[in-house]
Amino acid sequence: TRDAVEYLLKNYPKIDVNRETTEGERPLDIALRLGAADIAALLSAHGATTPPVPAGITCTEANAGPISVSKLNAILAACGSRI
Repeated sequence: TRDAVEYLLKNYPKIDVNRETTEGERPLDIALRLGAADIAALLSAHGATTPPVPAGITCTEANAGPISVSKLNAILAACGSRI
């Protein structure tokens, strides 16, 4: 909940708000995926970001060319919480 996130951010100022899960998601990715806009805004205000999208991949339009399994995995890793 927002109260829990506020508590952690207030009481643990050195907390890494960009630490990735084993699946490569960051706290902001998870908040956005779950539709928790208030938590996403709170995390962003404390420096949380989403991972950069690798060159040659877009999360806002169709990706061109044949899609290999490795490129598909890269697209899902980069854009998974945004699609």
